[in-house]
Amino acid sequence: MWTAEKLGKAGSDADAYATEAVKADFEEAGDSDGLRTVRTDFDAGWRRPIR
Repeated sequence: MWTAEKLGKAGSDADAYATEAVKADFEEAGDSDGLRTVRTDFDAGWRRPIR
């Protein structure tokens, strides 16, 4: 949900994003697929600076 919030998503959009991010993490063994998905999403839609 942290990632969804940082991407400007809220409510059902945030829930849907979180579900898709978890699904992406199970595409390959290890964490790299989930991290790659989140990184790609941040690169495409980052809205706020990291604090």
